[in-house]
Amino acid sequence: MSLYTPDRPIRLSTGVFTDEELDYFDSRGPDYFPSEETHPVGESSWHYLSIKLAFELLERVFPEPSDVLISANQFIYWDRQQKGLVTGPDLFVVKGVGRRPRSVYKTWEEGDKTPDVVFEFASEETWRNDLSDKKTLFEKTLRISEYFLFDPMEGLYPEKLLGYRLIGGVYQRIEMQSGHLYSEELELELLVSGRYLRFFDPKLGELIPTAAEIELARRKAELARQQEAEARQQAELEVARLRAELVALHNRVTQ
Repeated sequence: MSLYTPDRPIRLSTGVFTDEELDYFDSRGPDYFPSEETHPVGESSWHYLSIKLAFELLERVFPEPSDVLISANQFIYWDRQQKGLVTGPDLFVVKGVGRRPRSVYKTWEEGDKTPDVVFEFASEETWRNDLSDKKTLFEKTLRISEYFLFDPMEGLYPEKLLGYRLIGGVYQRIEMQSGHLYSEELELELLVSGRYLRFFDPKLGELIPTAAEIELARRKAELARQQEAEARQQAELEVARLRAELVALHNRVTQ
């Protein structure tokens, strides 16, 4: 927590921005809320790729048209008077607010609705905060129903995949069942697949496919169709040949 100046109210901050940055943002007017960090923190390839795949899979679960917002690395603001109160989850899902483009997510413009599910993916720079301050923020302030943490590289979080559900205002660990964590909000099971987070649909009894898996299945189906067509054509040619032989034989016999 920091102060503006003696003649201004107390400034609250989550530490994403410095006082100097917040002063500048305030100078831009009350409706200016930055959409990115002034000095972004780098991320590893696996961190980026894991988030990207999870985002794409969730968009496949909730295809357009949909009122489910799926967002990655977008700032969330929950106090229009305090630009320092901001967090930027790696990935989050909000049901019932629509999928219109947003530069940032402001709860007061969304009926005071906070995300239903938040995901954090471990990185060297942020993993400790994911398990402490962010977890407390999601639990006590934003009251996010489910919080999942995934470690693409292993060795940072206590476990490669962790999940919490808000019960009675307190986060309770979601127990792993046969290697899966169930999300009540998404109605999906989460599981580890190497360095990626995957989703299993228990209603369909199948893994949500990646774009590569869909393309591979399409190619296999196309190849199967081609092979079937070729086999049918060969069979038709063989039938025609046999018929021709029978006709020729019949003609010789009757002559």
